[in-house]
Amino acid sequence: MEPNYKAILFDNDPLIKLMITTRANEAGGNLDPVTVGVEGTNISKTLAVNGQEIVELDGSSLPLGKHKITIFSGQHTYPHYVIEKVSAGTKPDYPWLFDERGIAIMDGHRRLVLGAYRTGGYSSAYKAYTKISEEFHEMGFNVYLNYWLADTPIEYLNVLMDNRYNHRPDPATYPYYIVPRMADQGLKFFTITEPWYKVSESYQNACKPALGTVIDDAEREKYAKCRAGELSPHLGFGGYYVSDEDPASRIYDRNFALQQWLTEADNKHPTLMVQFGPQLAEMTAWRDAVDIYGWDIYAINKASPDLNLVYDQMSIAHDSMHGTRPLWAVLQFFRGGSKGHWPSADEHRTMAYMALAAGADGILWWSWGYRALAWVKDPALRDAYITALKSVTLELRHFEAALISDPVQIAAVSDPEIKLIQRAGHIFAVNHAKADVTATFTVPSSTIDVVRGECLDRTQCSMVTDRVIDATSGSFTETFKPYEARAYVLK
Repeated sequence: MEPNYKAILFDNDPLIKLMITTRANEAGGNLDPVTVGVEGTNISKTLAVNGQEIVELDGSSLPLGKHKITIFSGQHTYPHYVIEKVSAGTKPDYPWLFDERGIAIMDGHRRLVLGAYRTGGYSSAYKAYTKISEEFHEMGFNVYLNYWLADTPIEYLNVLMDNRYNHRPDPATYPYYIVPRMADQGLKFFTITEPWYKVSESYQNACKPALGTVIDDAEREKYAKCRAGELSPHLGFGGYYVSDEDPASRIYDRNFALQQWLTEADNKHPTLMVQFGPQLAEMTAWRDAVDIYGWDIYAINKASPDLNLVYDQMSIAHDSMHGTRPLWAVLQFFRGGSKGHWPSADEHRTMAYMALAAGADGILWWSWGYRALAWVKDPALRDAYITALKSVTLELRHFEAALISDPVQIAAVSDPEIKLIQRAGHIFAVNHAKADVTATFTVPSSTIDVVRGECLDRTQCSMVTDRVIDATSGSFTETFKPYEARAYVLK
């Protein structure tokens, strides 16, 4: 649980906190005691664990530097976990950190993570990335994921990741001002660093072994660390997308080792994995194999969708992680099968606030790529789908400072179907029910603006105050339509 980001342990807060989970053996006999310790020291604890227990170790006597956490029980040894103790006075200048709530600190600034996936190939042409970088900047995104660029030679990714002043060709041919780049706009690029590849003649890069090489763990480690060395120096690089909807069985033969290799090669950029519905029961097992946990929730797959799935599944995901990892929701930006539809602006708003109310620290949308926006050939429809989502990303960016601030208790609501996000001067409310709900809010004496983002098209966007509520009596009553979301600003 702690240290919970790239295993950095600061000397002014040297508590090592681990959550140990055990299961009865197949024979149903007694469990062996579990011993947790720091290798080469007398810092350890042995305890009987049946289920889950939190173990705390005092790391104050550890010298600065790297240390191995070991865990074993009977004949079973869990793979070691490397932590690094550093001075709080010289905290690393990381492109990413996360606070105790899982809020991202990007390049030194606390940010609400908003981003999207896109699938597509690579190019050596600077202009090839202009459209996607401009559109993501327009949407207010700060994260871009493309898992189709896993083995792309680094010289092509230089074009995508670096700022406009690095690696650019002759400005007489390509003036920098016509090529807005990811790093210039605060976008961070995630891609796969996947050593479990098939070596082929396609997508060759400098890290891949020669054809015919036997791919064993040593080769996999070599590839992962080489690729991390290529990617990590770039200003626009965000992190490593290490798993997409994989079963928990992949942790032990792949992801735990991959996490260790990437941490050793690059402890400044996070790893991200994403799961979905069938893996709900396996979520806890991923805690030690990834830095950021993502959850796919695609609720619009029928004419009358159950949008409350977003809140329900995100709540389970949040509770399963016990606050040990940042949690990002992956929401729908595509037509959900033959019976579904592209989300409307209202549906985007509902799903976003449901995810945040359930504990999400960021939101990604799938996708600008295949089976999604890339398959929309009508330019008018494409713009309409982007406009619907932009109404909501504009609103979330407008409220960013409030949404990433500390929770405060400023309101009570009479009906539990109304889920709340409460921040100083702000209440974000969403109806969890597939029916109208009338609820009374108890609030400090105030007048309240009901505010939302609205885009008439991609170029005409603004924040709109729908009405003003007189709550000087200390309460007000509202009727919400099914799954309706509202933002209240108290004055």
